[in-house]
Amino acid sequence: MKAPVVLYFTFILIIFLTFSVSSQTIRVDSAYGENGIISIPGIQDGFNSFPLLQDDGTLIISGGLVSDSGYTQRFYKFKDSGELDSSFGVGGIMENYGLFHDYYMFFIKSQSDGRLIVGGASNIDEKANIFRLNHDGSIDNSFGNMGVFEVPIVFATEITDAIILDNDDIIIGGGYFKSFDTDGFLIKLTKDGTQDQNFGSNGFVDFNFFKYSYVSKLHLTQENKIIVTGSGNIGNLDNFLVARFLEDGSLDSDFGDDGYTLINFEPGISSLGFGSLLDNNQKIVIVGYTDHDFSKSAIVRLNSIGSIDSTFSDDGKIYFEIGLDYSYFRKIYQFTSNEYLVSGLSYFNKVNNLPNFDSFILKLSETGTLDNSFYDSGFMVIENPAIYDDPIGLFYNDKVLYTNIRNTGFGNMKSSSIIKFLLDDPSSKNEIENSEFEAFPNPTNNYVIIKSKNSNVSGNVVIEIYNLYGKIVYKNKFERQESIMIDFNNFPTGAYFIVKRSGKNKELTRIIKN
Repeated sequence: MKAPVVLYFTFILIIFLTFSVSSQTIRVDSAYGENGIISIPGIQDGFNSFPLLQDDGTLIISGGLVSDSGYTQRFYKFKDSGELDSSFGVGGIMENYGLFHDYYMFFIKSQSDGRLIVGGASNIDEKANIFRLNHDGSIDNSFGNMGVFEVPIVFATEITDAIILDNDDIIIGGGYFKSFDTDGFLIKLTKDGTQDQNFGSNGFVDFNFFKYSYVSKLHLTQENKIIVTGSGNIGNLDNFLVARFLEDGSLDSDFGDDGYTLINFEPGISSLGFGSLLDNNQKIVIVGYTDHDFSKSAIVRLNSIGSIDSTFSDDGKIYFEIGLDYSYFRKIYQFTSNEYLVSGLSYFNKVNNLPNFDSFILKLSETGTLDNSFYDSGFMVIENPAIYDDPIGLFYNDKVLYTNIRNTGFGNMKSSSIIKFLLDDPSSKNEIENSEFEAFPNPTNNYVIIKSKNSNVSGNVVIEIYNLYGKIVYKNKFERQESIMIDFNNFPTGAYFIVKRSGKNKELTRIIKN
């Protein structure tokens, strides 16, 4: 297979602090939440479901809360501004302790009328349930049995993903413990929460290709066939697993090896699949990690018939050595028609002698190479003081990129964050290239001189400096003078945007503090 793409710690640190004029500018949207970030420390187990981004820009997500009464789930609805939406639940928060006591939620989906399908598993009786919520967050009692469909498996069950069909019927997937093995399963429900008797056996499909089969994600092809991705264990080694089922729940023998494909990166080395994508070309892209040496981020792409796509990298498979010793890919998302965004977690340094894990996002081209137009060199690290930042979600919409991260700090301190990034706005590369002033030296260690490219700095001007997160760190007004000198000595190392305002005119440029 192709040699690994190596992104060691020192290289990551350099590109995190360095920009290229040809790069796609990315900054945190300072108008969202508080300086671009929503952080709720009361969510002790973090936002643990994949969030739902709706067409109007609102975002719905769940999180686990530990209180004196025990563990329960809350649902939150945020406006596009990052404020809680008071039309949902109480002040934007829906909590039903009796129904969601000791529950873990795994997904939130929307039917065509906007009602929400949410799935989770109980930590008490180890059963899995599907719930439907109305627009205001209340339980929809017309669904299933008083708003609930209980998965008909009595022990150690998880549901991990769901598909909403065009007619609002629902297909859910997951896994359960069975006779010292783990089986995967699919269930098809009508839109109102009853099992579809024409699917599998009374609406239920059980599969176990190997000792261990686990469902991570579900996708629906253009022909309404069901793609299942996850992991399968054979010979005590985990492998990426992809299977395809027909509309009636039977395995599609035209896909892979009698309905499924097993992918391993190296002989004798385990590989686990987490996120996946059915891309615009109906190719299947799976991300996760491989235990090559230490854990390394891994990605593979398959053709629509289940064969490895050799046009992706040299042989369809790549693993990335990111950070120090340990990393894995968590989610993958379609960025443009032929490009991918991938989020993950890696160990970059130590805090108090403990490994400090940070989230990262990278952009891959159609052929699997890092796309240098994204951020810088195709890679961005989201630094956070927490010890363990787990990137649960990644989603992109019209030049807006969101990620939600579960943060684990020292001891039992936990929180969650939603971060909103803007791409190419307002500091686009064209705006920077057409700026009529320059700032030098760039990079700088101490002082920066601002000077017009064509003439002296004329009239009264206001100079503003913003950090990468959109926060203003400097502002001052200057009268007509030949040049302006600004002291950067006390600025932390990193990238900054300098904005020059004169009347209604605004220009900007970008500078690096070493």
